[in-house]
Order: sequence, then C-alpha cells, then structure tokens
Amino acid sequence: MELAAPGSGIYSTNVGGGYDWRSGTSMAAPHVAGTEALVIGSGIIDLDGDGRINDEVRWVLQSTAVDLGPEGRDDHFGYGLIDAVAAVQLAANEEGGEIEEPEPVEPIFDAPSNLTANASGNEVTLTWQDNSNIEDAFEVYRGVRIRGNLYDWSHLTYVDADTTTLVTTMASGTYCVVQAKSWGRDE
Repeated sequence: MELAAPGSGIYSTNVGGGYDWRSGTSMAAPHVAGTEALVIGSGIIDLDGDGRINDEVRWVLQSTAVDLGPEGRDDHFGYGLIDAVAAVQLAANEEGGEIEEPEPVEPIFDAPSNLTANASGNEVTLTWQDNSNIEDAFEVYRGVRIRGNLYDWSHLTYVDADTTTLVTTMASGTYCVVQAKSWGRDE
C-alpha cells in the first residue's frame, strides 16, 4: 500500500447510465488520478532532469499525504490519505518553501502470479505463485457479477505474503477471479 484515498460509499456513474453507490479501488483510483492531474497542472518541474515528472508527482503525493494509523508509512494506509490541496500547494511551491529533489522510489509491490481457481460444490480453492519480497500480507477480494462486466467487490480475507493457497466456501453464484498486477516506478 502506498497511498489511501476515498473508496467506500462513493456516488458514481453506472454502466449504461444512471448513478449508484460504489466501493473499492475503482472508486479510490480516480481520486488519486485526479490529484495527480492537479499536481501536474500546477506546474511541477522535472527536478532530477530525467525528462519525466512521474517521480516528482509521486514524491509530492507521498509527502503531503495525511498520516493515518501508526506514525509514518505503514502496510494498511501507506503514506496516508491523499491531500489534493496540500499536494498542489507543494507542487506549485505556493508556500514559498524549497522543494527538494525526491528520493528515488523503488517498486515495493510484487503481486502473486499464475492464479487459478477450482470449485467443488461451495468450496473454492485458489492457488498462486508467491512473488512477494517485502510484503507482509495481501488482501483477497471476491467479486459477484451483477451484470455484464459489472461486479460488486467485497473483502474476503487477508493472507500472509508467503501463502500460496486459500480454501474458502462461497454461496452459489458467479464470481470473478482476477490477477493482481505488480507495478514499478516507470509504469
């Protein structure tokens, strides 16, 4: 986890029209993307001269996040809750302070791969390849198809990072099994 953003009980658009309340990363990600756009629009500059500003934008979001949970970066909230106003002020240097060159941010998330699911009655067995390096745990969500490609995602459990199998029971229905994607500094 790197940053936290509002993602629970968000009033948003529906596929096919209308509005409804939604929760999940699909609701939180637009808050982060919007804040990134505001930071870029504020005139942030390429401090390290590498021809890109993604590392500066990332540093601004980390530096201005409102710390939640244990002091400092933690596994549940990352650096904290994004703060769009503080991020734009820092990027635009509106408070008159100096912006220091950010420390390079190395990839910290290495997602499991080769996810498979097998069902027998109401028992579902998920297996995957462990690729974790510094992670302590992963969250497992299940998606119940509402219609088409629209799923209602809910938290199922946490598993230790070195876990490679999860056996659980689920009510009858159609579920979605997805693979997490690892990301790095340049993606």
